[in-house]
Amino acid sequence: MNTQLKDISQWDLDYVRGLPVGEFDWLDFKDSRWVDNGKFLDELSEYVSAFANYDGGFLVLGIRNPHGGKPLELDEGVDLNKKGGKQGLKSWLEDIIPNLTDPSIPKLNIHVVTDPAGNSFSSGRGLIVIHIPPSDVAPHQANDKKYYTRIGSKLNAIGHRAVLDILNRKQNPKVKTEIYVNFNQLGGENNIFWRVTNLSNVFARYVMTRMELPVHIDGNFIEIPGTTIELLDDGKTKVRRLTGSNHSDQPLFPQGVITKKFNFVCTGRNCDLLTPTSIRYQTFADNMPPEEGIIPIEDASSLTRKKVSDTKQTE
Repeated sequence: MNTQLKDISQWDLDYVRGLPVGEFDWLDFKDSRWVDNGKFLDELSEYVSAFANYDGGFLVLGIRNPHGGKPLELDEGVDLNKKGGKQGLKSWLEDIIPNLTDPSIPKLNIHVVTDPAGNSFSSGRGLIVIHIPPSDVAPHQANDKKYYTRIGSKLNAIGHRAVLDILNRKQNPKVKTEIYVNFNQLGGENNIFWRVTNLSNVFARYVMTRMELPVHIDGNFIEIPGTTIELLDDGKTKVRRLTGSNHSDQPLFPQGVITKKFNFVCTGRNCDLLTPTSIRYQTFADNMPPEEGIIPIEDASSLTRKKVSDTKQTE
């Protein structure tokens, strides 16, 4: 989800008009008549399920169906006094939205946008902005007994496997792996830096990354102590396999970082062994599904763009 948005308490008409127009899984617009639709609560339930099950999202009520490339267009505004009587529509939505899914959602934010000058809305009308954050108690089932996600501008029911994946998010960590290659131009040590960041709020006791590294980079034949040259399944391509782990170190705490470096030496140029032009890796953290990736060498060599030493946990 877009994290650059202001808190909705700061949204005004100009800010809403400046929101992006397009297909987003975190933002949608509805005209004011949607609230009067007989299926309003059932359809709203699907949005709440979709946003809460993944990265959260925003619904803005009081905008005509937007068209790509054109500015957002306000309609006459939602009647802020309907549904909720004296307490108003905002209060009614705050009471009813949490219970539109099973289980109930633990958090939501609703903001009313009005025009004090009366240039865009008549008295008692305005925009309603609903923010559903990602939920710590997902998955959430909508009124139709289905679980939803949102892909682009479309709501989609999800299957059993996706529901299990959402459940596992609460139990297993989510990590990000970074690997950098540093050729020291001043004659010092050459290093491969391995860094894993715990993006979740779940503790990871064991973390390990298996790396397949080229045997030469930019013509430099490299040797890493403790590794040997191995063949891939094609019987031709040669790599060095390297493992990074926290085996003898402390666990990877929520939002924590583990960084280690492995020295290597360059023993000559003009190496003609067939080898990949990328680093392939798999990272395991407790029972998390493996995080897999391929990093092109030109990206891995751009160490100057990162401050690898700026970490919370370092070997």
